[in-house]
Order: sequence, then C-alpha cells, then structure tokens
Amino acid sequence: MALRFEVLGRFNRARAARLTLPHFVCQTPLFMPVGTQGTIKGLTTNQLEEIGCQIILGNTYHLALRPTSELIDELGGLHKFMNWPRALLTDSGGFQMVSLLHLADITEKGVTFQSPVDGKPMLLTPEESIQIQNRIGADIIMALDDVVRTTITGPRIEEAMYRTLRWIDRCIAAHKRPNEQNLFGIVQGGLDPVLRDICVRGLVDRNLPGYAIGGLAGGEDKDSFWRVVAQCTAALPEDKPRYVMGVGYPLDIVVCSALGADMYDCVYPTRTARFGTALVPEGVLKLKHSAMADDTRAIDPTCACMVCKNYTRAYIHCLVTKDAMGSQLLSYHNLYYMMKLSRDLHSSIIEGRFPKFVCDFLQKMVLLALNTIFVILSLTVDVVIALQFPKGDVPEWVCNAMEIFVSSPLVTDLFDELALGCIVRSYLTSGAVPETRMIEPELKKSIDCGTPRRFSSSDSFAALVSISSSKEEKTQKSTQGFTREFQAMLESLEEEEDYTEDVTHTTEKKRRLTLDQVKALEKNFEVENKLEPERKLRLAEELGLQPRQVAIWFQNRRARWKTKQLEREYVALKANYEALKLNYDNLERQNESLTLQLNELKAKLREENADSSHSVKEECPVSESENNVSVQSQSHEFSDNNNSNPTFRDQNNGLSSHTLMNWIQLSESRTILGSGFQVYQPHVVKLEEQNLFSTEESCNFFSVDQAPTLHWHFP
Repeated sequence: MALRFEVLGRFNRARAARLTLPHFVCQTPLFMPVGTQGTIKGLTTNQLEEIGCQIILGNTYHLALRPTSELIDELGGLHKFMNWPRALLTDSGGFQMVSLLHLADITEKGVTFQSPVDGKPMLLTPEESIQIQNRIGADIIMALDDVVRTTITGPRIEEAMYRTLRWIDRCIAAHKRPNEQNLFGIVQGGLDPVLRDICVRGLVDRNLPGYAIGGLAGGEDKDSFWRVVAQCTAALPEDKPRYVMGVGYPLDIVVCSALGADMYDCVYPTRTARFGTALVPEGVLKLKHSAMADDTRAIDPTCACMVCKNYTRAYIHCLVTKDAMGSQLLSYHNLYYMMKLSRDLHSSIIEGRFPKFVCDFLQKMVLLALNTIFVILSLTVDVVIALQFPKGDVPEWVCNAMEIFVSSPLVTDLFDELALGCIVRSYLTSGAVPETRMIEPELKKSIDCGTPRRFSSSDSFAALVSISSSKEEKTQKSTQGFTREFQAMLESLEEEEDYTEDVTHTTEKKRRLTLDQVKALEKNFEVENKLEPERKLRLAEELGLQPRQVAIWFQNRRARWKTKQLEREYVALKANYEALKLNYDNLERQNESLTLQLNELKAKLREENADSSHSVKEECPVSESENNVSVQSQSHEFSDNNNSNPTFRDQNNGLSSHTLMNWIQLSESRTILGSGFQVYQPHVVKLEEQNLFSTEESCNFFSVDQAPTLHWHFP
C-alpha cells in the first residue's frame, strides 16, 4: 500500500489528518481542482503550487482519448507530462456514464462510449480503466463504478450498486502497481440507505486503501445529500481517507467536513470564474455587473492572493467582459479561496476551534444576506452579490446536518437558533423601512458569539448560530454601523426575546400533527388529492393548523401516493416481463430443437447422396459399353435388312427401349454428380420416355401406315 493516513486532530466527527502519498504529503480536509485533460484551464502548474494546491484530478476517459495513455506512459507518466511534482488522482471514467449518457451503452462487460473525437465506439471495461490509470501513473486511482443520477429511482439503482461491487473485484485483479498507486473503491446506492449500507460493507470487506462516496451532487435535495454523507462516513473505517466526489460549494465542504469527510473535488471554482464570478466569504461576487465598472476595491479585501493584492474589481470587470485574462485571474482567486478554506478547516480542527470557525463562516453569509435585504427594501443600491442565504437565515438542511455533528454542551450552545433570523422576520412584517447601509467588513468582524438564547420560532427563519450579544455588549451596538431607527428596533426585539425565553419554559409550540388531524387530512385526501388555495385555508382553519402545514402534508401525501402507484405499476410490468422472458426462453429451446433436427436431416441427406453417387459411378462404365454395342449392332442390322417384319420390329423396339432407359439412368446420375452434362437433358429424355414408351402406346409405335422401309438413326 502506497498510502499512509494519520489523524492529527478531531472535533466529534470532524477530523484533520496527514495523507502521505508517493509524490506529496497532504493535509486534510483538502479540495482538489479538476484538470480533466492534465491541465487547469488558464493556470500553470507553478501557479497551482503558489496557491497551495496539493492534488490535481485528471480524467481517465479524456486522457485515454487525447493525448492517449500510451503516449503519457512513453513520456514518463502524467507527472512529467504536465510538469506537476505533487500528487495526482485520476477518475475511472465512470462519471461519463452520466455526463455522456447519450453516447454510452452500459453492460456487465463495461461501458461503450461513442468517441467525441472520431465517433468510433470505445469499450471501457474495469480492466481497461485500471490499465489506463496504471500507465498514467497517478498517486490515487479510482475503480470503475456504475454511475446513475441520484434523481433516478427503481431497480436501476440496485443494479448499479451490485454491478459496482462486481466491478471492484475485476479492478483489484487488474491492478498491477499496488505498491505505487492506491486504488479507491466508490460507494454507490443512490439515496437508498439500505443499498448504501450494503455497498459500504462490501467495499470495507475488500480492505482498500481509501473509499469514495459517489453518486451525489447530481441534483438531489440537500437534505438527502447530507444524510447519505453522514451514513457513509459513519460506516467507513476510521483509519482510511474518505472522499466525497463532485462536491465544490464552500458550504457543502464545511458541512461534509463536520460529518467526517476528508477530500473533495469539483469544477465549480474554475467554471464559475469563466462566467465572471468570484468566491468571497459572503457568497459570490458577480464582476460582470455594471456596478463593478468603477469599483476600486479588491475582490476580497481580506484575501491575500496575488489577484486581490494587485487588481481592482473595476479592472477585472473590464477584462471579464472583453478579455480571457479576466477568467484566468478569477480562476486563480477562486482556487486560492478554496485552498485557504481547506487550510482553515485543518487548522481549526487541530486547534480545537472548529465550532467557532463554522459560526464565523456562517455569520458572514447571514450578516450580508440580512443587510442586503434591508438595502433591497429601501431601494438604495444595486445589489451585485448573489446571496448564500437570501432570506437571512441558515438553511434547514445545514441545521439538520449539524445536529449530527453537535454532541457536547459547548457545541450545542454555539449552534443555537440565530437571533438575526428573528430580526429579519420582524423587520419584514413591521412595514417600516428605516434608513440603513451595507455593513462594512471591519464592522462585521466586531460581532462575535455571545450568550446563546433560544427562540420558539419554527418557521423558515429558524437557524443555526447564536450571535446574540451579552448585556455588557448592548451599549456598544450604536458603534456597529446601524442607524438610530434600526438600533431602536433591535432593542425592542431584545425585550421581546427576554419575554419569549420565559414563555418557552412553560409552553411549547406544537411541531407535529395530532392523530385526529392526520385522520381528517386523510379523509380529505381520499376525496380529492389536489389542494386548492380556498380548500387549504378552510382545512387549516378547521383543524387549527397553519396553511403551510396543510400544504406540506398534502404534498408529502401525494408523493407517497404516487410512489405506491409507481410501485404497483412496476410490479405489473415486472410480471409481464417475467412472462415474456419465460415465453422467450421456451421459444429459444424450441428453436434449438428444430435447428438440431434440421441439422440431422441435412446430415442424412448428404449420406444418401454420397451412397447413390458411389453406386452410379460403378454402373456407368458397363452401361456405356452396352449402349455402344447395342447402337452399333442396331445400326448394322438396319443398314443390311431393307425388308422389315413384325418380329424384327418387336425386337428392335425392345432393344431401343432398353438402350434409351440406360441413357436416362446415366443422365440422371451424371446430373446428380454435377458432371458436364446439361441439366435439362434428363427432363427431355423422361418426356420422350413418357410420350414414346408408355404402356398403352408402346405396342402401336410402328403402325401399319408407316413405310416398311423406314430407316432409324441413333446419334
């Protein structure tokens, strides 16, 4: 095994480790940029070293097409080919089953692609994938897996999972460089926890150097996404690296790291750069926007990358709208941001401050979202930042994911509901629009975690991090950049918070439906499963529920009803399929039986033809000699005797009949043997035999009307 994995620090499930590979020693958590064909678009390998890139990902499918793995092997491997001294990871080509599905055909043998280069079919088997990766020479190679979209349901997911387990055995058998390259298996199974568990156990039993979690980041909802990650990381070995494939959003990386993942890859940082978008702590900054044309600030004033030190937003705005240099600079900045995020995750876990790091990470996004909402309502500026949390709250899926991470009282206090969520909700419902301005980064830094307070809100503004200030800090809020009207609103909200905190000790808001409410909704659903707005309001009023609760219940109930309907249809289709398959098998057996009988008949016919040919060959010389003697004697007699009599006519008639019959047999035998005789000769002679020598007319062949001196000539 050419890999060593050492865990250096932990915080609950989150962990920081040292990953030693043949070409480099890496620190995890880490992000790997994607260089599909051995290059990161717009950047050199020296620049990638400058920004702290540890591993680059290459793609087996594309490298096998161009420049071909044979050429890479001849030139000393991919490291020398692209002048990259650090670690490399190559994908197996399985992702192209999804991205190039219209060009692919998947069977048990492998996947057949239609080459985008020349249009020719290209069969990629597990053995061929490993052989290509062995020639490329990456530090980590991936097993070929059967990849399907996570949005697909039904038996295809199960088929892909079991096929992945069968293919991993073929990959292990084909791997010829286990002491130089590390083969990772990939967990499949869609969003089904049972299938995921089967696949995890199957891969763990094979004791691989590392494991990847595949089949995600393909359009599934975030709540399903983090649950699959949490399930897989909990079941995978503690002493092996865990790689979540296709994850590149900063928030996703932070959450997955909290759940115990170590490695990530995605094209997102470089692809979004080519569209003129920069990654910043608050979200993303769209530099193509006209508001950037005269902005003299750096992309991110807190960033230490070469781009932020030397170029302004206005300059990059000019480039991204006219010059490819803009996308190169943004790619540099975005990858620097991702590498710094990886380093910060590693150091925060090592130093025991991971919860605070997550709080700060989320606060920046929430504060900007909150303040931007005020700006939008007051219509004071043109917003150019795409918000990570547009409602001013942390998404529910992040809160749910952190419940897995949170286990100690300290972390529970830090990851409480967000006070700003209540502020935004109250502000949006108050109707007043106070004057405000954007919070500058320096002012945002002054807000820190204080004494946590709980709120009884259960709507979409429920959030994760408590940033409520202590009583000693309340006097400092006037210096935090808020206007008087907004500061007064904050103080009034804090009074409401104290009252709400007391109320929560005695009452608790219902979060689940009662049995009677569910029964009533079931009856209404049986009558009509579509929910009109008037009906929704009426049901909510009758049952004492919120209209949104009724709508969500009907939505979930329709989904279950549709699922059961699809299951029934699937069972019927499966039964039809089994019946058709049985009929097909019966027809196949009948076809084989008939084919066998036909072959036997052909063999017998050939034997009979061979026997008849042999007997004819033995009789041919005798018949020919007799015919010659008969013809000569008859010719001589006809020439010497001019006076014929009935006796002569009878003898001559019998002799001629015998002679012609011999010629008929000879013609037939030679026709069967394919001799030089013409095919139509036997038919002509037979016709003569029927017309001239039939039993009824043979005796009257020579009539009394014929001249007695008629001469016969035989050719």
